[in-house]
Amino acid sequence: MSKILALDTAADACSVALWLDGEIVSDHRLLPREHTKMMLLMIEQLLADHGVKMSDLDGIAYGRGPGSFTGLRICGGIVQGLAFGAGLPVVAVSSLAALAYPYIDEQRAVIACVDARMGELYTGVFGAKGQDLISLSDELLIKPEQMKTSMLYAGVEVSDWQGVGSGWGYREHFGDMKELELMVDSEALPTAAAVVALAMKDFELGQTVTAADVSPIYLRDSVAWQKTT
Repeated sequence: MSKILALDTAADACSVALWLDGEIVSDHRLLPREHTKMMLLMIEQLLADHGVKMSDLDGIAYGRGPGSFTGLRICGGIVQGLAFGAGLPVVAVSSLAALAYPYIDEQRAVIACVDARMGELYTGVFGAKGQDLISLSDELLIKPEQMKTSMLYAGVEVSDWQGVGSGWGYREHFGDMKELELMVDSEALPTAAAVVALAMKDFELGQTVTAADVSPIYLRDSVAWQKTT
């Protein structure tokens, strides 16, 4: 696969990237509540800037969530429309994994934590095996006071942590974590560049889905995605 388009709108950013024969180019803008207005324009511009047509693409990758309900619905709709129109295979990537990706190495575990509203957090724990990101826990919807338990659940020494994501803005509610020595970046957001980097292995292995199978992950049972048929 030489040309892959990637999208992520799970948070406040509009993020678009292209994988071009091993090089990643991207457009990542912090534009809260502007996803509907900006994403298609950003896609068109990035493709045009690099002389790529939809017919040149080999696939589409997208951040499947969890994250903003509205952002995920917008991204899912765009991916379905583009993939149906061009007959392209699709790979879904965890938006929590994309959030953690820039921070991983084999000496560190990363807990991605995103504000899920309604007094809850989306969390996922990740590490590295060689050059690959690996999941160390299920992706969870938790109360802030359950954070330490979710970290211990991953079975990693709690002193070896990097915290990333907006959920770390609620750290004062995480309970007794004074013994933890960890770096925190509460301003970090998932990017389409990370999405496409994580998606490439699945593309190479042929582990793709069709446009009809695009399905955001919300983690809340009360939210349903209406697939295009």
